[in-house]
Amino acid sequence: MRGADARGRGTWSASTCRRWGTRNGHCDGKRDCGRRRRYGLDLFEAFARILVRPPRIRDVVVNPPASRSHLVPLLPAPRPEGLPRRTLRRVGLYVTAAALVLSATSLDAGAVASAVPAAAPGAAIATGDSFVPVAGPVFGDPTATRNEVVTRLLDNIGHTPAGATIRIVGYSFTLDDVATALLKAHARGVNVRIVLNGHSSAWSPAKRLIPVLGTDIDRRSFIVLTRGSARGSSGVNHQKSWTFSQVGRTPHVVMVGSTNLTGYGTTVQYSDMYVHTNRADVFGAYTGVFAAQMRDAPLPSPFVSTRFEKGGAYFFPAPGTTETTDPARQRIASLPDDASTTIAVAQYAWHDTRGVWLARALAAKKAAGATVVVVAGESVGAGVEGILRRAGIPIHSGVYADGTRIHTKLMFASYRTSTGQHTSIWTGSDNWADQSLRNDDTILQVDDDAAGYNQYVAFFNKLTRTTGAAPMSPVAVVEPPAVVTIRSATHSVGEDAGTVPLTVTREGNTRIAASARYALSSGTAVQGNDVVLAPGTVSFAPGETSKTLPLRIVGDVAPEAAETAGVVLSAPGRGVTLGATTRAEVVIEPSDQRPDAQVSTAPGSGYAGSNVYNSTGAGQARSLNARRNQARSFYARFQNDGNVTNTFSLTGSAAPRGATVRYYRGGRNVTAAMQSAAGLQVTLTSGALTTVRVSVHAHRNAKVRSLKPATVSARWTGDGTRTDVAKVVVRVVR
Repeated sequence: MRGADARGRGTWSASTCRRWGTRNGHCDGKRDCGRRRRYGLDLFEAFARILVRPPRIRDVVVNPPASRSHLVPLLPAPRPEGLPRRTLRRVGLYVTAAALVLSATSLDAGAVASAVPAAAPGAAIATGDSFVPVAGPVFGDPTATRNEVVTRLLDNIGHTPAGATIRIVGYSFTLDDVATALLKAHARGVNVRIVLNGHSSAWSPAKRLIPVLGTDIDRRSFIVLTRGSARGSSGVNHQKSWTFSQVGRTPHVVMVGSTNLTGYGTTVQYSDMYVHTNRADVFGAYTGVFAAQMRDAPLPSPFVSTRFEKGGAYFFPAPGTTETTDPARQRIASLPDDASTTIAVAQYAWHDTRGVWLARALAAKKAAGATVVVVAGESVGAGVEGILRRAGIPIHSGVYADGTRIHTKLMFASYRTSTGQHTSIWTGSDNWADQSLRNDDTILQVDDDAAGYNQYVAFFNKLTRTTGAAPMSPVAVVEPPAVVTIRSATHSVGEDAGTVPLTVTREGNTRIAASARYALSSGTAVQGNDVVLAPGTVSFAPGETSKTLPLRIVGDVAPEAAETAGVVLSAPGRGVTLGATTRAEVVIEPSDQRPDAQVSTAPGSGYAGSNVYNSTGAGQARSLNARRNQARSFYARFQNDGNVTNTFSLTGSAAPRGATVRYYRGGRNVTAAMQSAAGLQVTLTSGALTTVRVSVHAHRNAKVRSLKPATVSARWTGDGTRTDVAKVVVRVVR
């Protein structure tokens, strides 16, 4: 029989659980029950479950009906490999003792809050992966053919690029397909960092991950199995949060909710995760706490509370929490006391002193005129239930005839204030019980996501499907606009650029599909001859934030001046506005320009090489005789044969052995510049020219009949490189 004590907790008789062998609320660890074999729940998990449940539920695990053939057990082993049953019985005694100590522990007075440690987001990683993670809620439905939460997780792991970081914080972990995905990610260069409650060490994923990732938190990848609460002095590591520094090209992806990565959690329990994408503030909050969790050491003030745009988060443990300082109670109390407020709760575990004060807070809202409805999981205490029923709050069972049950820790509300209609969602791992104040647990708050709220309404209505309850009503969704804009207003490219990546971005609302028209506008470049861009529509699927327009530059061999091509956005689609930059101008730099190097032995005439272009000096050379210790001068003339003003690099060769070479321009010695890697930079208008005198001095000891050559060249760089070379030669005579 079941009764209730003064704190609202149920009591069990000695015969409460025939399968699990419970007596006075604790499993004696002597029965290897078929339910535990089916789902691979060993004694570690059995005792961990006792810590967070009141002694009300008769069956911890219900075998699904045989017709649900898709529920394949993922952990066939009833106990950790290699451990005899005697050892497991001893472990059972130790965990039972720990449970008794925890239940007797009282909280100190005063809640403690601290700032979230800063976590600097990394630079974006270039990748060709166009996968876009979906933001908003996702639900684990055990009656579906596949678990959508696990599917989303595997997708995100699979599309995390090398160099990015995955951080997994979890309680129980038995899913080998998730472990395989994490190992593959590590192998391709992803940093994989995992913090799990210690009891997960008994299962296959941890046994596979530890030898590969290691346990050294100074390495790029690691796994930590906590000895209890990662940041507290007691409790367990119960948080379920998965963060990704980048998925595809999307940065800062965060998944928070109630899903345990186990066969039982994904094939028997209803659960949820809320997904944030491209949110550096949320990412920073969770990775900041992770930095402490991975050290698995108690903190003097472990409770963390933070606010960010349209929401916030808090992180237990919270030693010293009282009824007035409990963040869950505070969020209930903050809702308006009138008929505009609707509150829905779907809570797996709700009992103990804390459960009673949260029930009283909801009863007060009901008395003030709010609508309150509850789906109660398998661990709701009799005292809590009594308070809710006396307040007139409808309670719907979250334990169903087909063996499925809820595992959510969910509250969501719609309400009206002076600024209009609002919604809030609170989800995570926080059971409404004393134990959560000692655990590493989290709740994510999401404000004014009407579309997400309506998804939770549909999920909640499914949870109440067997009770005949009137379904909750969705709220009107007024979506903010998507803003489509061109990222950069100006581009400068060469004629050899090929395809120019004109990036169009979508900001604002990323939930909806968005589109706008694009086309070439006014410019000197001619469609088809100089550029190619057919008019079209740029379209964004939900979640996509960046697209590239396929503007192609057409190259030819004719010298051309700079040309421009304009690209404009117009005709935004439904729910879309155009941003500040709707026109991009692409400047095609001058192309196919050419210098002409010529050479003579006299400054005013006799130049060889006009309109001769090569890099060997053939057809544009001059020679002179010189006695030893005599200098002879040549004149190199460089002309701009292009059709626009150009800058050329003039270079001269070093002196050959037995000679000295000097270069002069306008009476100034420019030898150092001419012989440097960059050359002498000269800007000439179209058709203009400049002259450089080349002085070759044969040394006193130069060999008779030896040749002392020097070359001078002009180089233009643009859509290619054009170089013309002239050559001078001194022949040494007596």
